[in-house]
Amino acid sequence: MAGQTAGLDRIEGGTIQSVVRAADIIRLLTQEGVTSISVSEASKALGLQRTTTHRYMATLASVSLLQRQPDTSRYTLGPLAHEVFSAIMRGNRILAIAPSRMQRLADQTACTVTLGLWDGSSALVPHVMYPRQSEITVRVPAGYRVAPNGAQTIMFLAFLTDPRQMQAVLDNVNAEDLAHVEHQMSQARSEHLVEAIERDVIAVAAPVFDSRGICATIALVSTTSRLGSGPGTEQAKLLFDAVRQLSSELGHADPVWASSAG
Repeated sequence: MAGQTAGLDRIEGGTIQSVVRAADIIRLLTQEGVTSISVSEASKALGLQRTTTHRYMATLASVSLLQRQPDTSRYTLGPLAHEVFSAIMRGNRILAIAPSRMQRLADQTACTVTLGLWDGSSALVPHVMYPRQSEITVRVPAGYRVAPNGAQTIMFLAFLTDPRQMQAVLDNVNAEDLAHVEHQMSQARSEHLVEAIERDVIAVAAPVFDSRGICATIALVSTTSRLGSGPGTEQAKLLFDAVRQLSSELGHADPVWASSAG
């Protein structure tokens, strides 16, 4: 065993081989359209023996960089990998300029306001603002991953430029929900607004664009009795104003989007 470990950690050209191999495995899961991978798939992609690849992946899972799916032999990115992603995203410009507008929006609408960033398979919520004066507040934890049928994930799906990445998410939507999700994606493209209701909680999301395309989503979250439905509500208009301003600051100029959202 000592000889095997030494072989895995051999230094070549100033690098530690085991660290390089671990990074190669994680990188496989960051490719577009890839949400999970098996040991055999990773072994083939990297040209490694299956037993060696299994040791690497088991070790990565033990430190939460990977996570083995229940009752399968496939691996996904683990909690620590997502924490690293969130730390990197803290340097994203949207996270520097959004909080003040989000707080203003929360106070204006009396709703919880969430920022969504795309993590490769869903919208991830790194930042949440709450109204400073409200009798009822829906709590959303930072780090929350929005479900495939959630408003912020659907908004990203509507504007993703890579169809493989979109299809990888839709493949995980059950048949009963798929038609509804696809209808909402179409609505999101035309109205730049999408709603999702679970029990008596409603989330209404709109897109934020930069010069390259969609870069974030902003959502209002509240109870169905307090948050109106449709693009014509006063709360939706305030949401549109906020995402337009953010998009403009990020270098997006699209009069077609601006007119369609009005």
